[in-house]
Amino acid sequence: MTGGAAQRQTLLIVDDVRDNIKVLANLLRDQARILVATDGETALHLAAAEPIDGILLDIMMPTLDGYEVCRRLKADPATHDIPVIFVTVLDESTDEEAGLRLGAFDYIARPFVPAIVRARVGNMLRLQATTQGLRRANAQLKEMAATDALTGAVNRRQFFILAEHERVRCLRARRPLSLAMLDVDHFKSINDTYGHAAGDQVLIGLVAEACRLLRQSDVVARLGGEEFAVLLPETGRDDALASAERLRAGIPSLSFNAGADTFSVTASVGVALIADEDDDIDAALKRADVALYEAKRGGRNQVRFGA
Repeated sequence: MTGGAAQRQTLLIVDDVRDNIKVLANLLRDQARILVATDGETALHLAAAEPIDGILLDIMMPTLDGYEVCRRLKADPATHDIPVIFVTVLDESTDEEAGLRLGAFDYIARPFVPAIVRARVGNMLRLQATTQGLRRANAQLKEMAATDALTGAVNRRQFFILAEHERVRCLRARRPLSLAMLDVDHFKSINDTYGHAAGDQVLIGLVAEACRLLRQSDVVARLGGEEFAVLLPETGRDDALASAERLRAGIPSLSFNAGADTFSVTASVGVALIADEDDDIDAALKRADVALYEAKRGGRNQVRFGA
């Protein structure tokens, strides 16, 4: 790893004998930031409250022994993935097997052999760093797969997944659900006049403004080109129209620059209520799309409702 002390991995040493803690801490302080606990309850509290990258856990402790601490760590989703190395004077194979069955990463026996302690802890921390890096990469890939790369809005595929989930949920709960279709007016002329880079800035600005004006629970999605959809959970006809009108009125206040020129845009919006008889989200999208077309045909920069 690179970076300063704040980026160092954190190792928790758990032992009821302070001299043992001191020996291990002195051996390992250049490999990780050290936290200590002298009992199992404190160890569990620290593991839940701190970003811990590995635990050295004594087996023979009063009240809660190391096995029980490990059981509780592995049973809690918040601490399940923290690797544990048991520290013990026990050398029976059955004891080692019991710990490994609980999910322990490794064992260290006392009296300590410094080179072995450092090597095994180093292996644990390196593996944990790799595992965490893979988790972050997978999370980023998942986010990228659900997000429009240009605007940061939900992409078309993810919108249909979320919309169908909300449709089923609201149908079961007998709660209203609406959606809006939004289209930037004269977008082709914007690209032709100011260039595609300016057009991209319009789309980015529109999404940012939509996120500012709408609720956190509302879902803003780019369906393609300059066409967007907004999912409005727990929202009936009147509130959906009010949200759409707030968005339509806010968009012309945005200012965009293209060289020495400054320009603004408008948008047209079609709104539809998702009905109980709709088999999927497509029927409501079609009604919203018809309403959007009517807003365009009526002069643009309007909100229309699709019955």
